[in-house]
Amino acid sequence: MTFQEYADLVEKSGGVMTVAAGGLRDAAGHDRLRPGVKKKVRLGLKGAGLGHIPTEIPSNQDSLVRLYKRGTPVGEFIDMLLTPSQGNDETLQARFTDDGPDYADIVAQIRDLVSE
Repeated sequence: MTFQEYADLVEKSGGVMTVAAGGLRDAAGHDRLRPGVKKKVRLGLKGAGLGHIPTEIPSNQDSLVRLYKRGTPVGEFIDMLLTPSQGNDETLQARFTDDGPDYADIVAQIRDLVSE
């Protein structure tokens, strides 16, 4: 599978999906996740318009990597969570007020997922 094929699958999956690191390694055309290969994976995903969590591609082929399409609502939300700044804090605070659902709980659940 190519990085573009991953991008197509992510798009069909609503902008986010989880895959094994070994598949990404295969897309880079290698058989081991060495530092140079992990860089190639990062660049290949970026070139296909995808972000990934964890931000460091794991060395274990069985480790899971969440892919997301940048520029989509879910992608922008994930990027906002992963990029600490006063502006992003204010945006999150404004977006998740006490009115309506318990967004603090939702954000905590997302942080738990991001830290996997």
